[in-house]
Amino acid sequence: MQKIKITDNISEMTEIGKEIVASKPELYTEPLKKVIKRGCEKIYRIYKDVSPNDMFYKSIYDYWVYGSIIDEELYFGFYNKPHSEKSNYFTAKNRLMYINHLNDINDAHYLNNKYDTYLELKKYFKRDVILISGEEDYELFCDFVKEHPTFVVKPLNMGLGMGVYKETAVRGKDVRKVFDKILVHKSKDGRDFSPNLGGIKSENKVVLEEEIDQDEALARLHPASVNGIRCTTVRVDDKVHIYHPWIKMGVNGEFMASAAIGGFDAGIDPETGIVDTNGESESLESFEYHPTTGVRIRGFKIPKWDELLQMADELGRHFENLRYIGWDFVLSKRGWCVMEGNYAGEATWQLTYKKGTKDEFEKLIGWKPDKTFWWE
Repeated sequence: MQKIKITDNISEMTEIGKEIVASKPELYTEPLKKVIKRGCEKIYRIYKDVSPNDMFYKSIYDYWVYGSIIDEELYFGFYNKPHSEKSNYFTAKNRLMYINHLNDINDAHYLNNKYDTYLELKKYFKRDVILISGEEDYELFCDFVKEHPTFVVKPLNMGLGMGVYKETAVRGKDVRKVFDKILVHKSKDGRDFSPNLGGIKSENKVVLEEEIDQDEALARLHPASVNGIRCTTVRVDDKVHIYHPWIKMGVNGEFMASAAIGGFDAGIDPETGIVDTNGESESLESFEYHPTTGVRIRGFKIPKWDELLQMADELGRHFENLRYIGWDFVLSKRGWCVMEGNYAGEATWQLTYKKGTKDEFEKLIGWKPDKTFWWE
């Protein structure tokens, strides 16, 4: 692919986008174009200066120049930002250049495979986890649900909360029924997510996790969801930096607390553990108070913050060849515990603070890519 002209002219971006789509029919299939166009319709409801059709081609331009997917076009505000601002964002594609510089892909399985993560970091999980692969695991499953009749089901190697749901199995026929459903990876809405969901493949395996008994201090934000803290650890030389942490909150009684599926996030001052932004959703809603519980977001103090920082520092040093990790922590009644680690953790802090931080990050790690475009 040839170099792309850098421009802030909408007409030029649109024409370049049209040329790219025409040159890549194998990539821009009708199903993919429908997904992108739905995103453009959402943008048009907010930003009516560009038609959905032109926004479609502009988003293609932004993808190949900045690496932004259609959701980021919306929640990072790329639809009306100039090049000088867009070029400073970590996006779905360009942040991988930095992650691959800091991390060794050969060790990615420690984080991408949820059971490998548990086996390696069991003492930090503070709960029981088992792996279900097939019929041979039925007895293991029965023993697990005797202790934990309500538990969380997670596909082995999928992210962004995809395919995760809470399940209950009680004695009798229900146990067999639930086990059979888990084997075919059926969630409560009947979706089969084992072959492919959102372009991310999952092995035909799931992990079952003991439900986290969330501490009341964080549960009061939204009791139905586990309101986790994302701490990105960046190890430079012998120092572990806690980089722009944020809190994830669920809404309306939903179990999952993820902005990717309807919840919202808020930034946290890493020095004090105090939330220092309003809640921000990926649909560009801003919340001064939690819409379900009424708790004020900005100024909320995360309890036992020093203990969380100590755990994050330990974990940031645990893997010699993984220097960038997105950790999800939960404050349980047993103390802080790891929910999971993310090899290519997203840069959602740019949503909560409404600005890109690529230049800042390059200064922190003392490195920048030697190419203009992520795909070169």
